[in-house]
Amino acid sequence: MSNSQFLPANQKISKSINLQEVQQGDILLFRPSKKVTFSQKCIMLVQAVLSIKHGHYDTVHVGVCTGKDASKNICIAHVTLVPQMSSDYHHEPLKVMLDREGGDRSFILYRHVNPEIRHSIGEMAALVNQSRAFKWSLYSAAKCVAYTFGSFFHKTANPENISYHTCCSKFAIEVLKPAPGHKPLAISPQSTPKKLESFLESHKKFQKMHYYGMSPFDELVKEIKHQLQRLADKPGVFALIKYQQANAAFNRYMQNPDLKNIRDETKVRALLKIILPILSVNTSINFCAPKSFKSVCGLARKMGIFHKEILPVNHRIPVLPSNDAALLYHRTRQVI
Repeated sequence: MSNSQFLPANQKISKSINLQEVQQGDILLFRPSKKVTFSQKCIMLVQAVLSIKHGHYDTVHVGVCTGKDASKNICIAHVTLVPQMSSDYHHEPLKVMLDREGGDRSFILYRHVNPEIRHSIGEMAALVNQSRAFKWSLYSAAKCVAYTFGSFFHKTANPENISYHTCCSKFAIEVLKPAPGHKPLAISPQSTPKKLESFLESHKKFQKMHYYGMSPFDELVKEIKHQLQRLADKPGVFALIKYQQANAAFNRYMQNPDLKNIRDETKVRALLKIILPILSVNTSINFCAPKSFKSVCGLARKMGIFHKEILPVNHRIPVLPSNDAALLYHRTRQVI
């Protein structure tokens, strides 16, 4: 059974941050909102068929942090459609954008290692010439998709100008290219969010971080309890055995005295490390991944956590971000 379509791999191991740790010049790649919009579904559908090693099909939006405003709010510049607005370019507090688009949501963040370049990127995104209104362009988005498949619409970004008919990923790439002191990046502005993520993932000058969203551990516990109840109600001896194993592992983990002193990121990854191997087992003749496994993985994806960061293919080698997580894993790994 292959789960690669649900859990693509990443190369860099990221660390979690809170919203106030986002810095000027950071590139933010957003996961879908809690209530997935029609446009986000279209982006995910198109990107799902793109064969890119490191990018994820459900990276649906891109923004650039411009720093803090006078009220100390983290601000971003991005291009998106907002009803009753004359321009599709928005320079606004990150919290305002999140509230407008369905509430808190996770994102992956890439940060250049050079502070001067980060400052230049942030300033470029904030000080773009707004003498003309920016417009989100379906034609521009279509060209990004087409170029990701090939070089039919390849066009090198003009170092002097930023396109006014554009889309979120194209705007972010064009902001990156003309930054003073920044060598030209080997990526076309006609690239999807998934393609941009793939490029930044493999670029040595960009560090990777991510923002989980609010209460990731509580959300994960809630989803696992729901799936355990589904297994308990499912008929058949194999479903019962799977439920008993998963429930025993989950309860033992939740009773661990070390939990209260460990950060959410470590707890989430350690719990996934324990529960996913059990949920991945089919209890009937079925070549697809079990629903309980897909549901928990789907929630993890929304937090920006992917399979290869948690479980290697052979399920033997822990891939965890800290010694605390490894300690939790070894204390709770016996599930029968």
